[in-house]
Amino acid sequence: MVMKIIAEVGVNHNGSLLKAKKYIDICKSIGVDYVKFQLAIPSLVVTNSASKANYQKMISNKNETQLDMLKKVHLSLSEYKKLFLYSKNKKIDLIFSAFDQKSLKFLIKLNPKILKIPSGEIDNFLDLRYLKNYKGKILISSGMCEIKDIEELIFFLKSIKIKKSQIVLMHCNSDYPTNYQDVNLNVLDNFKKKYNFELGYSDHTTDDIVGIACAVKKINFFEKHITFSQKLSGPDHKASMEINEFKKMILRIRSIEKCLGKSTKKVTKSEILNKKHVRKSLRLNKNIKKGQKITFEDIISMRPADGVSPKLFNNYINKVAKKNYSKFDKI
Repeated sequence: MVMKIIAEVGVNHNGSLLKAKKYIDICKSIGVDYVKFQLAIPSLVVTNSASKANYQKMISNKNETQLDMLKKVHLSLSEYKKLFLYSKNKKIDLIFSAFDQKSLKFLIKLNPKILKIPSGEIDNFLDLRYLKNYKGKILISSGMCEIKDIEELIFFLKSIKIKKSQIVLMHCNSDYPTNYQDVNLNVLDNFKKKYNFELGYSDHTTDDIVGIACAVKKINFFEKHITFSQKLSGPDHKASMEINEFKKMILRIRSIEKCLGKSTKKVTKSEILNKKHVRKSLRLNKNIKKGQKITFEDIISMRPADGVSPKLFNNYINKVAKKNYSKFDKI
């Protein structure tokens, strides 16, 4: 299985359409499968008094409200439409998540192949009811969730006619950055047993270890934040991977997938070339005359494997030689 890699730009364009396009260009060049952005009208997402999350306070102005911060980093819906059309021209698909009703309605009209329900919206059935006519894939991010939350959302999606084949269940830990002890990749094994959905992981660690582990887990999607620089201002840059490291991660993931190969055990084409030279065949350990009985002491196994396999040695013990043999002749 080839895992699809999603580069989560989110709001790391910092409100610049030009930078957002540059992310698309770079992601296309380094082998990313999908580029993801976040749609929101900040004034419809948070109240004036909403405080920032702890991780946001650590990397931005502590006196700034969440609303003020979001206004700085979001594009307008019309700009996101331009991005959508730009990506089509570049032949790379975009994935969007929406954080308010107006953005979600706008997104559904764009009709992307895939959209995502972010972790913070998993119980927002008020808005999610607008997915009723959507036919593409839906990634469900399960950060900050118990199994009960996932079950309730799945039940709701089925009630608005979303098919099982549309759902991709994404394991996630919603801390930025995520510590290794909170990754819990074995949750994916639980998901495999419990649900018949495509699976993915949304990663917020700072290196490529989880991505490589996910390749071994053989899941369908892997998502990770990407940035030009972790030193840039904005809520997600610090928990994102810089471009060069992201490119290296993709190459490592693709190498791991090649290493995993197939589950059947067969001799490979490359091994066939070596097999004759490193296996052995039965030979005589000394000169043997015609009519002489062959004993254990008379035979030896030696390379190359151009004769009788040593596993058949017992067939020749106490047998009479039918001709004269020189030392190291094949039996």
